[in-house]
Amino acid sequence: MMVCVQRIGLLSLTLLPLYGCLEAEPSQSLIVAQQGLYSAAVASSSTKSLSVVGSINHGASLWNILEQERLFDWNHDQDRYTEMAVSDIANNANVALTTDHQRFSIWNALTGESIGFSQVDSRILTATLSQNGQHTIIGLSNFNAIVINNASLQVNATLPHTGYVRSVALRTADDDKPSTGSIALTGSDDRKARLWNSDEQTLLAERSYPTTVNHVNLSNTGAWSIISSQHDQWAVIDNKAFENEPTLSNQLKSVTITASAFSKNDELLLLGTSNRRIELWNISEQRLIDSWLAPKKSAWSPFTARILAVGFTADESAVIAATTTGKIHTWAIEK
Repeated sequence: MMVCVQRIGLLSLTLLPLYGCLEAEPSQSLIVAQQGLYSAAVASSSTKSLSVVGSINHGASLWNILEQERLFDWNHDQDRYTEMAVSDIANNANVALTTDHQRFSIWNALTGESIGFSQVDSRILTATLSQNGQHTIIGLSNFNAIVINNASLQVNATLPHTGYVRSVALRTADDDKPSTGSIALTGSDDRKARLWNSDEQTLLAERSYPTTVNHVNLSNTGAWSIISSQHDQWAVIDNKAFENEPTLSNQLKSVTITASAFSKNDELLLLGTSNRRIELWNISEQRLIDSWLAPKKSAWSPFTARILAVGFTADESAVIAATTTGKIHTWAIEK
């Protein structure tokens, strides 16, 4: 097993020049990778907001966003940077996940040490941790999603599709005891979103779409699903009535949903898109509360900034977004 961690001292925050009079400037912008990011995730505990990022040239690193501090560098091989296809951090901000295309590592986000390292026999397309980091769900190119117990690194469940599994989410019964029990959500090239009982490996319900289901997520209690079909629509679904009409939905044109996060009480939904837009929605009121545009790498750049991860600060007074440009931005929520 080759997993490498390096402790990092305090780094300075760089405030970026912003352009355009119509765009609300972030309250802070932190450069975490000079050449950009492959992957990122954001989580906040009661005392801190953290992000794990997979950079283009320097493997993965863990950042304390508001304290402007890089905590650890992580790689899967000694003396060589790993291209991290996926990065994730559990909602409690104590456990992190990194994957390359076939191997994955579970990290203690408090100490920086690796607590599990393994590989799978198919290409990893997507992966995420359960809320408290006790399990991992991985979407694979062999048309399956698998649920792994992070303590034993054993596969607990196999959840099949008939196409590549592009997006996954997991809420397990030992993670904050959600009222809906142990459930997994998977989205695939087969144009289906499937809701599973992950303990019993049984299909609870499914929804069909006209295009690839490229993004799914579960709310903190497991009561809601967010499902996005590429260039079609996104929708919030009540998991107790999964095949019924959505509670909230919106059409997509030339963009795709690339990231999402729910507030702690599941009342708010934060979305990130492929064209650098971040949106904050009130689910029950079916209302767009606010939106922001992440800055491009430069005012003259022809390339947009894809949103890789979104989240809330610990007190939910601000939103956080990590982009492909290698920057993490924070905006205050206007009351």
